[in-house]
Amino acid sequence: MVFEHPSAVLLSDYSRGALAPGAALAVAAHLDLCRLCRLALGRMESRLVTTATSRNVPDGGLADAPGRHEAPSAAGPLPRALRRVAIGRWRPAGQGVTSAPLRAVSGLGETVHLLRAAPGAPFALPDTAEFLLVATGAVRVGLTRYASGDFLDLAATRAQHATADALTGCLCLVVGADELDQSHP
Repeated sequence: MVFEHPSAVLLSDYSRGALAPGAALAVAAHLDLCRLCRLALGRMESRLVTTATSRNVPDGGLADAPGRHEAPSAAGPLPRALRRVAIGRWRPAGQGVTSAPLRAVSGLGETVHLLRAAPGAPFALPDTAEFLLVATGAVRVGLTRYASGDFLDLAATRAQHATADALTGCLCLVVGADELDQSHP
């Protein structure tokens, strides 16, 4: 069950196509995993929404872009919105942690990365990270555990560190204005 959701303002901006590509992708991936937000978005748009997409989310045509499209995870498949975007080369970002930029999304005014952490691996969050979506597995930020589909507004929480779940590890989408791999020692 998903417990953390984008704000009503973010959902509204998503519906109007007013979000930057990375933020729109994070909301779209959350919508893939959260029936409650799909219903809320449908109410906002005054119609039932079964598959939500935004004008700013890279479309299915990117599936033909060169590069890997899969992100192996022990904790389940990627949300549909993330399967449409080519994943760049995975690079170490700490012990038990790797990150990869999402091609055709990063560099458009924001940086968008997938971060994959082994079970129990701690990792730093970039100072300028705005959003974190738990795509698969679970992550602990402070004393709170967040699972697949949870959407965190990092600017509001001011979280700087997280730890992947000890059993599942995690795969997270991190959206911000800073290179993820520059934030790790």
